[in-house]
Amino acid sequence: MELVMKDISKSFKEKKAVDHISLTLNNGIHALLGANGSGKTTLIRMICGLLPSSEGEIYADGVSIKKQYDIFCDMLGYMPQHFGFYPNYTIDEFLNYMAIVKRIPKKDAQIRIDHWIKELNLQEHRRKKMKNLSGGMLKRVGIIQALLNEPKILILDEPTAGLDPKERIVFRNLIASLSKKCLVLLSTHIVSDIETIADDIIVMKQGTVIMHDTCENLLKSMEHKVWNVHVSDQEATQLMNQYIIVKSHQVADGVDLRMVSDVKPNAQAIEVESDLDDLYLYHFNEEGDEA
Repeated sequence: MELVMKDISKSFKEKKAVDHISLTLNNGIHALLGANGSGKTTLIRMICGLLPSSEGEIYADGVSIKKQYDIFCDMLGYMPQHFGFYPNYTIDEFLNYMAIVKRIPKKDAQIRIDHWIKELNLQEHRRKKMKNLSGGMLKRVGIIQALLNEPKILILDEPTAGLDPKERIVFRNLIASLSKKCLVLLSTHIVSDIETIADDIIVMKQGTVIMHDTCENLLKSMEHKVWNVHVSDQEATQLMNQYIIVKSHQVADGVDLRMVSDVKPNAQAIEVESDLDDLYLYHFNEEGDEA
């Protein structure tokens, strides 16, 4: 599968939420990273055909989503951060309804529903009403409906938001396994979700792609920018007002700080290896609301 975005833009009145983005993605896990307001959700809605682009074209294996949307939909699985459902439907009823919407033959639908309900440990809950499900269960149902048509492109918008650490690990492992068969585009601002599973990371800011590379190569851009230092309480206050602080740990004789800075922030500061948290704060320390 090859997903191609050619110079796409989306404007809302005078604001450009997505600004001339060109990307080519193939099978694997592609993480879309950015703060609220970076344009991630707008881009995802454009790829899914829910928002028409103001400029540019999107193709999936040569299929134009503008001109051949029905064909494209058969290739697509989409899990929004918050998906709609009939609250009085049971899990079974909701998934069968979604299979009808996706035009999946009844026999195939039942086989796939049974498989994924077992795979995601929902057998004992399949007759529960949707309105009575926990957040973790709703997320599991959400990803099942996205997988029912065996998509070639799977788009997940904040799939682990609101989940506890154990549930997030389960989802990460599932996403990793799915990437063997399809192209996965994972949008998140939770960096730990992508650090270990993403084949590459697309960093968005103010509607544009500012970086697109492997995690390893992105972190190379943070060399000589991440520092640890042990200082007094008074010095810590001064540094916190001047620099981006990643971590602060109060200890008996002062404060241990991890900071991001283009220059050495303190004579005693020691340069340390960077991670995605450092990169994220370096680029998104003062970002606003979602676009």
